[in-house]
Amino acid sequence: MCTTSTVIDGWRDRTWPYMPQKHTEPVQPFIPAPVGPNAIPWPTIQSDPRLAQQMLEILAKLEVIDKRLGQLEQCKVTAKEKKALKAKLRRIAKRAQP
Repeated sequence: MCTTSTVIDGWRDRTWPYMPQKHTEPVQPFIPAPVGPNAIPWPTIQSDPRLAQQMLEILAKLEVIDKRLGQLEQCKVTAKEKKALKAKLRRIAKRAQP
């Protein structure tokens, strides 16, 4: 699995907006992922534009690593989901800019 998916899964909390995934098996009801030690609640991200900016910077660095390792095709988090997450983080991060 790619590093980007690993980190996003670690950050994900029950309060995050639902991000649909492609399923190859029958769709089952959404069950929130268990909260891990690195989970960041979505309200915390929304209230801290600097945190959102830092998350974007980390995701950019991880994508570079995934490209170098040739792991982009093995990501659990789809490109569409990453794009949606980055767009939400950018909107939040814009508030920090003067």
